[in-house]
Amino acid sequence: MSAAAPGLTKSEVMMHVAEHVAPYKRVRQVTFLDAVPRAASGKILRRALRTRSGEPS
Repeated sequence: MSAAAPGLTKSEVMMHVAEHVAPYKRVRQVTFLDAVPRAASGKILRRALRTRSGEPS
């Protein structure tokens, strides 16, 4: 659960995105994190997010 929206569920996020984007852009997986990994410069560490999800880089 997210601290910003404690009652938010994975299915609610997926449904919201599905209503606003084209079918080929729909979200297939949702993962809630406590914090987004960032570099010292403030950039999001996408490689760290991919390894957490198990997606090949």
